[in-house]
Amino acid sequence: MGPAEGVYLNGSFVKADEASLSPFDRGLLFAHAAYEVTAVFNGKLIDFEGHARRLFRTLEGIEIPPPFDADALEMLHRELLERNGVTEGFVYLQVTGGAYGTRDFAGPKALDPGVFLFCEARTLIGERARDGVGAILVEDQRWKRRDYKTTQLLSQALAYRAAERAGVFGAILHEDGMVTEAASANLWVVLDGERVLTRNLGHQILPGITRQSVLERLREAGLSVE
Repeated sequence: MGPAEGVYLNGSFVKADEASLSPFDRGLLFAHAAYEVTAVFNGKLIDFEGHARRLFRTLEGIEIPPPFDADALEMLHRELLERNGVTEGFVYLQVTGGAYGTRDFAGPKALDPGVFLFCEARTLIGERARDGVGAILVEDQRWKRRDYKTTQLLSQALAYRAAERAGVFGAILHEDGMVTEAASANLWVVLDGERVLTRNLGHQILPGITRQSVLERLREAGLSVE
């Protein structure tokens, strides 16, 4: 499987191999961009409201004006899925600081954001979810505002490459003797089948949308969360 043929880029639905991005886009030059990945199951967007809220929070924090409101953004997601016939998988959204024909750290006072979306058909629950995966420990070297979901993912990419060299699937990040999270997921530890531990929110980890949904369902089930 791979990305669907049709994508959305800066105002137009086009074929992926026909999409064209300016080399001066701030997402490319400075990783000045935010992103979200929303799961799709039975044709429904999962936890979309949470993803939209986190996106707008990140955009405010990195000083990119939101290109759409939440309703317009949801309609864009749905149209992309319908055009590509995807009912299970995910939608990837990236909002950048845009392009203005030059490379300048500060950029113009008012940024004109760039927007890119693609979707991919994928079976969401497979062998890894059923059987578990191996992981290695990697020192957390990400920037200090990990609660923003930006495209600054070099440290995570290097962690996954190290995991592959070690013959395992993923990596668990640690800092100053404390676990932060996995390379691209929040971390959970189950003790005695009754207690569940997870890292507290703060600048050190991403406030996962799935993490919040799991917390709510664990509490409904009467399990202790620490």
